[in-house]
Amino acid sequence: MDEDNEENVRVTIGEVNLIYRAGVNIGFGAFALIYHAYIPAERKCAALKISKRNGSIEAIRREAAILQYVNEAVEDGDRSHIIKLLGYKEMVDTHQRETLYLVMEFGGMNLRDYFNERIKKVRDEGKIELTKIIRGAAIALEQFHKCMNFEIIITLESRYTAFFLVKSHKCCVTVKKFIID
Repeated sequence: MDEDNEENVRVTIGEVNLIYRAGVNIGFGAFALIYHAYIPAERKCAALKISKRNGSIEAIRREAAILQYVNEAVEDGDRSHIIKLLGYKEMVDTHQRETLYLVMEFGGMNLRDYFNERIKKVRDEGKIELTKIIRGAAIALEQFHKCMNFEIIITLESRYTAFFLVKSHKCCVTVKKFIID
């Protein structure tokens, strides 16, 4: 990233000084936009998640709290498949609108895009590639399970729907139904 480009925005999130290009996001989710960012002091890339949606503020706070807990509870060598939180900041503007910022390790593309790209490249070996992708996701769940003491159960209801059950020995039970597409 060109540090001197006038289109870049310089911002400090927690202890992290970074640069990103506003208006050019690399992804989005239900709660936020994700930008490619650069940390000049460390000469490395990061992902900057910015949420301005009122309905998602609590979800982003929970995500930040969980990632912070994982940062404190798990050694870096034991978390090869879990993204590290590098910084977190909440701001309120003059109109009392909240904006939350999370700076995370840059992990590349999301799982869906990675899957689609890899499957296109290896149509003949798709089954083997899918197994590798599922194994990687399973390792991430296992690492998360170990640090959070969670039990994660996925139950297929039909070919297209499933229930995702998270049981924690520390808190309540969450059940979510989702569509498999």
